[in-house]
Amino acid sequence: MPSELVTNRSRMVMLGNTEFMIENYDGIIEYEVNRIRVSTASGKVAIIGEDLTISELDNEELLVSGCIKSIELEGNE
Repeated sequence: MPSELVTNRSRMVMLGNTEFMIENYDGIIEYEVNRIRVSTASGKVAIIGEDLTISELDNEELLVSGCIKSIELEGNE
């Protein structure tokens, strides 16, 4: 069984600079065309870029598409 499922950690995959996938997320905090923030068990993730959209969404996986400039991680304390 994958360790991220056992420990409730998120799995994040960057595909070039146009797609960013998060598995095992808690919720969407902010959704704007240049910034999307997502809550995970270990903290918050901000995807910064241009023309960002959530192209796939279900209970376990979120896929952000667009021109991704940076990813910011904010851990829980």
